[in-house]
Amino acid sequence: MGRETRLVGYRLSPGVEVSDRVLSELGAHSGDDPDESVSRILGLIGRDRRVEEALSAVATLPASVADVALLLGVSARTLERLLLGRTGATPVFWTQLVRVRAAARYLAAGERFVEVALRAGYADQAHLSRSVRRWFGVSPGELVHRSDLVNQLASPGYDAVTGEQISTRYPSGSLT
Repeated sequence: MGRETRLVGYRLSPGVEVSDRVLSELGAHSGDDPDESVSRILGLIGRDRRVEEALSAVATLPASVADVALLLGVSARTLERLLLGRTGATPVFWTQLVRVRAAARYLAAGERFVEVALRAGYADQAHLSRSVRRWFGVSPGELVHRSDLVNQLASPGYDAVTGEQISTRYPSGSLT
């Protein structure tokens, strides 16, 4: 690539399919404004309502995989097949991601470690500390002083934007 080459990346929701048709359409309009490209992408991508429902349910805190499956009216195995097949990650991965992102945001907001651990669904502070270190490579105390990580955690990402959901109702068997 030459120095003048401009790369633009797009962050899509987990489980979104980008077909060859979408890629060729984007290639044909590669000089467009990135905002116009986003609009074009959103009009062309395939979204799976079942995956969106499952990830929205997973985003409830605290949630176990069994609780999420029960909420959705499916078995834990069905939920695992759906998410692993469509996103490449298991429900456990998604529940852990939601939990640790929420915990990190609570920590960055200045909440006490013990309160954060309980609020985010960890058994204790040690469990919280291990999870933060595994996901972010720093201790919880170091995390609050890392503006780069705190800024990333403040940006929207998978976890129902806020990391919490007040209530959602799913019809029984809605993923089948």
